[in-house]
Amino acid sequence: MKKLFKLQLLALLLFFIAFQSSYSEPGRIGFGLTGGYLNAVNDVQYVYNCESCALLNNFKEGGFFTGIVLEYPLGLGLGSSIISKLYYNRFSYDYLGQGDKYPSFVDDYGNTTFSETRWDWQGNYTLFSIDILPKIKIPYLELGVFAGFSISYLVQSSYSELFRMIAPEYTQFKVSPGYESKGYRYSDDKRTIYMKEGEIPFKNDFRYAIKAGLTYDFDFWGMRLSPFVTMDFPLSDVVNGVNMACVPAACKLRENAHWRITYYQAGIDLKYLF
Repeated sequence: MKKLFKLQLLALLLFFIAFQSSYSEPGRIGFGLTGGYLNAVNDVQYVYNCESCALLNNFKEGGFFTGIVLEYPLGLGLGSSIISKLYYNRFSYDYLGQGDKYPSFVDDYGNTTFSETRWDWQGNYTLFSIDILPKIKIPYLELGVFAGFSISYLVQSSYSELFRMIAPEYTQFKVSPGYESKGYRYSDDKRTIYMKEGEIPFKNDFRYAIKAGLTYDFDFWGMRLSPFVTMDFPLSDVVNGVNMACVPAACKLRENAHWRITYYQAGIDLKYLF
C-alpha cells in the first residue's frame, strides 16, 4: 500500500510540475486567415429517380475551405485558448454508376452492335461553417490538441442525374417525346440525357458535427503560422426524408436511406498577434 501511495504521489507531483511549467499569463490574441484541403467521405444510400431507381452509394470527394480564424487565450494553464473559425467550404462530385449494355440494330440486314451506357450523378455541396474549439498544448511538445463542435448552414446543394452513351463512339439516344414531356433534356449531340436537375430534395439546411484535431504553432515574422489536421463526426444527415411515391423496387431501397458526410481537413491558420 505504501508503495502504491508513493507511486500515486509521484504521478501527482509530475503532473503538477508539468502544469506549472506550461502555465503562463494570457498570451496575445491571434486573428487572421484559415484555409486548406478537405476530403468529404460520404456514407450514403439514397435513391432520387423513381423511374431508374438509381442508387447513390458511398463515395469520397475532395474540396477546399477558406475563411477567418480568431484564437483567444484563456490563461488557465497548458496554453489554453479558444479557437473560433468562420469559413466557406465546398466540394463537387461526379458519382459514376453502372449503366447497361444492350444490342442495337445498325442496318437493315440484321447486324447489331452492343451499346453501353453509364449513369452519372453530379453536384455541388457548399456550406458556411462556424467552429468553436477549446485548445490546450501538450507540455514540452508545443503540440496543440483541440476538440469542440461545428455548425454549418447549407448554401448550395445542386445536382444533376444523367445517362451517358459510352459506346459505340457515334451512337446517339433516340429522341423520345415521352421523355421530353417529363422535362428530360438531351445534350452532347444526343449522347447524354439529363433526367433530374436542381436542388437536392429533402435536404437539411443545417449540419451539426463534433470536431477534433491537432495543430502546431510557429512564429513567423511577428505572426503565428499554425498547420492543423481535423476530423469531424456528423450528428445530422444531408437529407431529412424521402419521397415515398415510388415503385416497389425503389421503396425497398429506401427502407434504410441515409446520407452523412464526414470531413477530414488539412490546412493552415495564419494569425496576426495583438
